[in-house]
Amino acid sequence: MRALHVARSALLLLCFACGRRTHEGPSPLALPRPTPAVVTAVRDDSIGVAALEQRVETAAARRDAVFLDSVWAPTFRFTHAGGTVQSRAELLSAFRQSRPVNGPRTLAREVDSQSVEMHQNIAVTSGIIHVRRCTGAIYHGYTVRFIRVYKRRDTGHWQLLSHHTGRGGRSRAYRVGGGNLT
Repeated sequence: MRALHVARSALLLLCFACGRRTHEGPSPLALPRPTPAVVTAVRDDSIGVAALEQRVETAAARRDAVFLDSVWAPTFRFTHAGGTVQSRAELLSAFRQSRPVNGPRTLAREVDSQSVEMHQNIAVTSGIIHVRRCTGAIYHGYTVRFIRVYKRRDTGHWQLLSHHTGRGGRSRAYRVGGGNLT
């Protein structure tokens, strides 16, 4: 009899924790369902932040300091996979400097496997960035994982607060005309 009582108590506890009804009326743990307007607003925000991510990467590849200056927060920090941390001022200064003619060039930075988590006026994003670069006739690419935090400004525009990069994959180098070097 005690085993039956314990099993019934466990079932009731499980139903309570999962929000299932064990009696008439809503579960004390049940959350109100969001309205269609709230669902649409969150979806639109996540689509907007996802599009902004790719614009940020395109601007970084093109060294577009004007655009990045408009998106990065005054306290923006960029943490590289190796642990190096760069401030907004350091990065903007580097982007404003002219590139050496034969130095490395970033050809593209493409966002992939992206996830956007909305928390009212905060967005947390994660994903993969595929980077393609060249130095002279040698082209190479690498992949990194990232996590970013955005905040919606009073103007309604999103501002990038922080970027953290993690190792994402193996680099590949190849010469123009073919042939892998790595």
